[in-house]
Amino acid sequence: MATTQQTHSATTRQALTNYRILDLSRIWAGPYCTKLLADMGAQVIKMESLSVYDSHRGPINPARGIAAYPDSEPGEEPWNRNGWFNMLHMSKYGITLELTGEAGKRVFEELVSISDVLVENFRQGSLARLGYTYEKLRRFRPDLIYVSMPAFGNTGPWQKYLAYGIGQEQLSGMAHMTGYPGEGPMKSGINHGDPITGSHAAGVVLAALRHRRRTGKGMFIDVSQQESAISLIGGEV
Repeated sequence: MATTQQTHSATTRQALTNYRILDLSRIWAGPYCTKLLADMGAQVIKMESLSVYDSHRGPINPARGIAAYPDSEPGEEPWNRNGWFNMLHMSKYGITLELTGEAGKRVFEELVSISDVLVENFRQGSLARLGYTYEKLRRFRPDLIYVSMPAFGNTGPWQKYLAYGIGQEQLSGMAHMTGYPGEGPMKSGINHGDPITGSHAAGVVLAALRHRRRTGKGMFIDVSQQESAISLIGGEV
């Protein structure tokens, strides 16, 4: 995958050229957010665990004939050839770390200290359960902007529930607008909740960076995937 330096010449300056994003997110919503930021010139570092890697890489031993791979051939390293994954992570750096070990934690803390923004779309409270609340992370970077993107936000009665974009279409009410007269709700052909959440998160990061430039202060940003999905049917709501 191309690095930021390979993608942009030394003389090219974009809106986010001087910013670094630490990307802990996976699947689609979070990675789409950081892809948009990378497209604007930010240096994005994609962090994964070897034990729980981003499932968009596909299975370790995929069958032949799957269209996600070039010429439908997984090749010898299929985890680096999946089109879905590479589309979302081009122009990013990559690193593998285990936050359950002391060595991994030290490197993670060093990365936080040199990053402007941290993005994750884990289950609510996952990073805190590993010992990293926003208050703890601010010890390493006082003006850090932390974007958390759980399915139903970090507050409210559904905060502990899990969901992917495919479920958000039903839970947001979007599926009730799709289908045929006289029949029940029907899922559309795409998981709309993922890309719209990523777009919202990227926009909020830009606003937060502007706020920090004016005030010198970072912030914690709570992006609910369900609320983002509902925004697509605002007229009906």
